[in-house]
Amino acid sequence: MTNRIFRDELDDLKIQVKTENYQFSAEEWDQIENQLDSLKRLVKDFPVAELHVQIHWHRRSQTFHVKTNLHLLKQNLFTGERDVLWHPAYERCIRKLMNKVKGLKEKLAKKSVYSKVASGTLHQVIPEREPDPEKLEQAFKDQDFLAFRQAMSVYDDALSKRLGRWIERYPAVSARLGSEFTLSDLVEEVYLNAFEQFGSRPVDRIGNWLEHLIDPSVKAFIQHPELEKENLGYLEGLK
Repeated sequence: MTNRIFRDELDDLKIQVKTENYQFSAEEWDQIENQLDSLKRLVKDFPVAELHVQIHWHRRSQTFHVKTNLHLLKQNLFTGERDVLWHPAYERCIRKLMNKVKGLKEKLAKKSVYSKVASGTLHQVIPEREPDPEKLEQAFKDQDFLAFRQAMSVYDDALSKRLGRWIERYPAVSARLGSEFTLSDLVEEVYLNAFEQFGSRPVDRIGNWLEHLIDPSVKAFIQHPELEKENLGYLEGLK
């Protein structure tokens, strides 16, 4: 295992990178740090900003598993990706992490919170009204997650209720709701994945597409470091 800490007196972001089963070259270490310039600018106003990156090479599957944990104030933002090459997985993690930071900053600015408890029996993700397709397309084209998130907000209530029903089927996950994560965390995870995959979405109603993103989004989310140990058996049962 290699453990490296990046810290410049001018940087507000403390960075710790751990690698397992893989030795990085000097050029690759530079790639890791250089990829973080935009993230550093995003978190510069936070009094505490610590990023932990873990890059694990799995010999059996011949894939890299990249996990990130960004600590801001009392918030921990997680992402995780797998790929046959470490750099594409790392890029996706940082890109998703940046979108999560943007979403957090918007919440803090508006002092708004999303519902933590879901109820109801809705089994389809049906919006309050149809989203503006031109706004969605333009937001994706501009890689503007906040604009995309705003245009998708018509699905918030339906998606929350659907996620609540999904979780009820799995007591091991439901038991952690409210203590280790919130329903709004899962909602945001679905939207983040929708944003990442919007360009390759199937020709279908967006609500149906979101419905299909729920299961893989939640499975990926509960693999966060603080949940991994107890979820290993649970994840095996879902295969």
